Amino acid sequence: MSFHIKKTPKKMLFLYIKNSFIP
Repeated sequence: MSFHIKKTPKKMLFLYIKNSFIP
């Protein structure tokens, strides 16, 4: 998943994590 974080912008990553916690 580390390679995914490097390619994903911080804003998109934040939304991704937020959606993971809140389905």
